[in-house]
Amino acid sequence: MQDVNCGPAAARNRGIAAARSPLLLFVDDDIVAAPDLIPVHLRYHTDTDGLLGVVGLVQWLPGLRVTPFMQWLDSTDLQFSYGTWMREGRIERPWDAFYTCNLSLSAAMIGAVGGFDERFPYPAFEDVELGFRLSRQGFRLDYRPDALAWHARTMELDGFCRRMGQVGESVTVLRVVQPDAPFDVPADVEGQRRWRTGARHVVAAVAKVTPSDRIRALHYRAEINQAYREGVRRGRARVADLARERDLESCNELCRKVHGHDRSHELLDAIKQKNARVVDRDGRISGYATMIGFFGHAIGETNEDMKALIGAATSIAGPGLL
Repeated sequence: MQDVNCGPAAARNRGIAAARSPLLLFVDDDIVAAPDLIPVHLRYHTDTDGLLGVVGLVQWLPGLRVTPFMQWLDSTDLQFSYGTWMREGRIERPWDAFYTCNLSLSAAMIGAVGGFDERFPYPAFEDVELGFRLSRQGFRLDYRPDALAWHARTMELDGFCRRMGQVGESVTVLRVVQPDAPFDVPADVEGQRRWRTGARHVVAAVAKVTPSDRIRALHYRAEINQAYREGVRRGRARVADLARERDLESCNELCRKVHGHDRSHELLDAIKQKNARVVDRDGRISGYATMIGFFGHAIGETNEDMKALIGAATSIAGPGLL
């Protein structure tokens, strides 16, 4: 159905377009369905108003070697929340458990909100963001653990760190797509515990020789947080984020460097109206825009900065670009 890998959001949209059933069931390519998975999902959709979704349980495939890292992962919210706060029944905020590895909902409803946002390049937050848009249209989500599927892939720390790098990149996309949504994800790397490289290496070495769950957990957290921070930095270099008043002086300095003067009042007004965006490269602002359109102004050090600013625009203001 898709010759080129354009990411999971695009692939799922292709599947949605090809589907002919009034109900859709999403699973991942490493998921094995229990024999009664489809009948169980169908049963929960009997006599509903079309606004209900059902998320099922995903466990490790029986017979799969479950490593200490996989056991630890199950005790966190980093992949799923089955082992932490989720309980059978209604999910208060549908986007918190909108797991498209085992989830069913109305085809009409997902079509009404436009499907998955294809600006997300990886399998990270494209499902959460869709769940948020659906919830604004009255969507409800129930957790039903008897709708069972199995995860058929071993997960190790190195592979999960690669995934967390993608999660970090996707967070920057999420902030552009839904800047005011109440997602429980770290929007900035500030505030996360930082580990110096030497300290991380010491913890990793100790974890290899010490059979301590606590030391092992510290090691996992340190490596995962580092991968996440690096992903955020990569993502910031490709997308433009909402500007804040703390960015004002850096933007003015950039404007003075390019034009010999600043346009501080215009920029401050745009920040207060939540129209202004900035490009952050390695902690340094390299571009900003009050808006993309005839009556705004934008400055970038490179063409890539300008592409990021234009790409983040939800619309072109006024008669066009000058």
